[in-house]
Amino acid sequence: MELLVDSWRIRAILLVLSLYSLCWVWSLLLRRAVYPHLLTDTHLILRSGRRQVLVLRNDEILSATIDLAFDRESHSISDGTLMMGIPEGTNVTIRCIPTEATGFAGPWRKPPTQRVERARVWLDNPVLLTAGR
Repeated sequence: MELLVDSWRIRAILLVLSLYSLCWVWSLLLRRAVYPHLLTDTHLILRSGRRQVLVLRNDEILSATIDLAFDRESHSISDGTLMMGIPEGTNVTIRCIPTEATGFAGPWRKPPTQRVERARVWLDNPVLLTAGR
């Protein structure tokens, strides 16, 4: 686009805007690596970006099984199931006592909360969660 404009000032402005938009897109893609899900001795925290979607104490988790499914929905809650997949799908199913989870909304709205009993997520190392359950 910058090459089609005759004025060098407009070219410079468009170049700066293009570089800024590339940085913005990369930050959106990399935020999953910066804010991963967290498993501690007492809690499991499922995150989407900086937002904590579901926080479970270990005694609230009824079962966690490795269950590869090709559910590609990245952010949704329906029928008491929280879906947090990636393009490869989900690989863990977590059953828990009914717990409030934060729904998904745009940055301009407050996300709703809904009650969930299951969570289908993708974990890089699912054995850490499923061992002993």
